[in-house]
Amino acid sequence: MWIDAFLDLADQHKPMVWAEEDGQIIKSLGPFIDKRSNERRVYCHREQFVSVADKPTRCRSFQARAAQRKVYLPRNAPWIGDVLAELLSFPAGRTDDIADAMGLLGRLLDKMVVGHVPAPPEPYDRDAYEDVGGGIDDAEDSWRTA
Repeated sequence: MWIDAFLDLADQHKPMVWAEEDGQIIKSLGPFIDKRSNERRVYCHREQFVSVADKPTRCRSFQARAAQRKVYLPRNAPWIGDVLAELLSFPAGRTDDIADAMGLLGRLLDKMVVGHVPAPPEPYDRDAYEDVGGGIDDAEDSWRTA
């Protein structure tokens, strides 16, 4: 079943978020996905994207990234021919599942923010104490003197 395949991927790769279309599959199978996730103890934040426009419009963000040469597709991958054939024939092609997935990926990337590298902590110098007064040597300011 594809739900177990999804959970296998989530367990193997530990993604920060899983993007999915908010449609009939999620409405009908969402509770089952949650139940199966709890049974297997495999958890992943799932974010739904509303399909508010037609498929070519939903793929625009991916198309823009590809036009900027910001999309990496490995040349020697065994699946690259299928991916390129579908993307190049979209929307007139026979299938559009890969284009749907790429459009979803493009919309997800548009929501992501650039990572932040925290500044390294300042080194701690244990010998850098300052005299704040009130010590035993300060007899006139000390509470120990009468």
